[in-house]
Parts: sequence; C-alpha cells; structure tokens
Amino acid sequence: MHSLLPFASYRYDPFEASTSTIENPPLEPLLDQITLDDEAGLYIYQTVHTTQSGELKRMRGIVGILELTDPASLPQKSKQSDNHTDPLSGQPWPDLALLPHENTTHAYRQDRIPSKRPKHPIWLLDKTEAISQLISISEGDLVSRVTDSIGVHHRIWLIRQPALLREFQETTSSLPLIVADGHHRLRAAASSIAATGPKRFTCMVTPSFDEGPTLATWARSYRPTVPPSNLERMLRTKFDLVPVSGTGRAKISWPTAPLLRIGKAVFALSGEISKIASDSEVTDAELFEAEIPFPFESAGYRSDVSFLDQSTPSEYDGETFELLPRPVTIETVVSRSTSKQLLPAKTTRFYPKALPGLLLGEEIDR
Repeated sequence: MHSLLPFASYRYDPFEASTSTIENPPLEPLLDQITLDDEAGLYIYQTVHTTQSGELKRMRGIVGILELTDPASLPQKSKQSDNHTDPLSGQPWPDLALLPHENTTHAYRQDRIPSKRPKHPIWLLDKTEAISQLISISEGDLVSRVTDSIGVHHRIWLIRQPALLREFQETTSSLPLIVADGHHRLRAAASSIAATGPKRFTCMVTPSFDEGPTLATWARSYRPTVPPSNLERMLRTKFDLVPVSGTGRAKISWPTAPLLRIGKAVFALSGEISKIASDSEVTDAELFEAEIPFPFESAGYRSDVSFLDQSTPSEYDGETFELLPRPVTIETVVSRSTSKQLLPAKTTRFYPKALPGLLLGEEIDR
C-alpha cells in the first residue's frame, strides 16, 4: 500500500543560497540559508523549459511524502510469475501498485538506496488524468521560485486546505503509479518493510502526458569483452554506417535514425536495423544490442547533449563505442510498464527533475 502524506518542507532560500547549493545540497544543512515551513501541506511543483526542438513546455506535479506501509503486499514465492521480475537478482518487483518501466543495473544499485544524502524526489507517473485534474483546480501559496544553471524555471506552491489534501491522498492511494526515477530506492525499501517497518520518501507525482515530463536520451556506451582488432570495420560493415559530419547534421539525422560514435567519428545506422525499427514498441537499444557481433559490456552512460556536442570523454579508449538511440515515447513507457515488459536499463531519462535543495524533507537533522 502506498500513501501520499503532507509534510512541512525545509529548503534552501534562492535569495540566500547559491544555485549550486540548491542543485547539490551539502550533507550537513546550512541553517542560515534554509527556510522551514511552519505548517504541513502538499506542494505543487512546476517547471518551465525549452525543449531541444524549441518548444516551450510546462510540467506540473504534486510533491508529498510517499509512505510504503503494507508488508502483506510483498510478493510470495508462489506469486512470483505474476510480478515484474528484476533480471539482476531474479526476484520479483514488490506488488505495491508502483510499477517499474525499465531494468536496473548493478552499477547504480548501492548509491541509490535510502540514505541521508539529499536526492531528487522519487518520481512517479500517473497514466490517468486524475492528478492533472486535481492540480488544475488547486490554489496555493507561492513559496519558492528559482531558475537553475541550465535555464529551467522552477516554482513551488504550498497547498494546505484540508479537503483538497484529502482529495489528493485518496486519489493517489488508489492509482497504479509508474516509477520514472527511484527504482533502486523503492526496490530496496519495499523488500525490507516486513523486517523494519514503514518506509518514507519524498516523491513527486506527475501526469504521463500533456503537462508531464520530457523524455531525453542516454548515450549508451559499450566495450567489447574481447576487443577485435578490426572493431571499426566490423561495426561499419554490420550496421551499414553512414558518416555524419558536424553537430548540426547529427541533430538532423538523429530523429530518424540512431547514431553511433566510434572514437571521434559519428555515424548514422542504416540498412536492416533501420527497417526493423519502424515498430515503435521496439527500441533502438534493444535492436542494436541484439545485433552486436561480439560479446560486450556496458561501459557507461552519457546524455544526448554530451554526445552531440562532439566531445569524447578522455577515459574512453579506442575500444569503446557509443549508441545514441532515438528517444522512446511516453506511450511506450506506459505500455511496457503496464504489460510487465521492461525496457533495457537506462533507456529513459525523464526531464526536468525537481531540484533536491527545494524540497528536502520533513526535519532538519541537527
């Protein structure tokens, strides 16, 4: 069972704290830069940003404390086949009406479990219109406004009306919500509820359409397990690679075909893989990984921005290659999640995230 609870947030005051502090709060709170609300409530969190295509987009969600309370909802061995399964551990995802949409990785598991370190709120998507409709009729007090270092405008309103708070709580508790960000924290917490009791997290619930998130892309990096001497020639032949010169041409090519970087050279994939990719429910990463002609291991993840700016990380050697898949759609994310067919790890990057220094939690740890 999950519940959305009101809370009195503390946050860094944009007039007192630097943008870097709001984006990356220190472990120990800087008390002279903090504002603490004197009454509990839920928070409407709004972002306004310009997408890569030049579209001005607003996203609005509701922020509260997510409480996981029901140990009985943990899956039993006899019911494992009825739940999402974590391919790393072979264990089912807890049946808490909080649905994953992609696989997780060992590399990110340990640093995403609950800790005192400030984190982005766990991000949940509502595939109905319930949360969007409630937000549209809500009025609150504007309590924070800040523009982050990449130009996204963040605003927060505090809602305190008892009737409206109850409406949000009742609506949210009855919704199956898709986990956009925070898979590892929820997986670890839900698995330990029976032993240690209820778990609480700051969470943000947003619609999965209209005023929902933007989907950006991860550039997926690979390193052959046994590097072949003719790596570039093998890849160019296998995927019928077409050279792409210049950032502008790469951006134009990317909406219609995934891009591949070998060293500093960028190529567009053509041939058979592009023909098969006409199925919107199959991702470029799934197609590409199935077709790589030798064993490989994931070497890291980068953003589409860092891929397209033509910079090559110094730590990547000539044996590493990178794929920049086209962004999946929100519809595909919802479809995969509800049908229990998870996307590959790190397929999605939801954007923009809430700033952790604007809604830090319930208490200041003195």
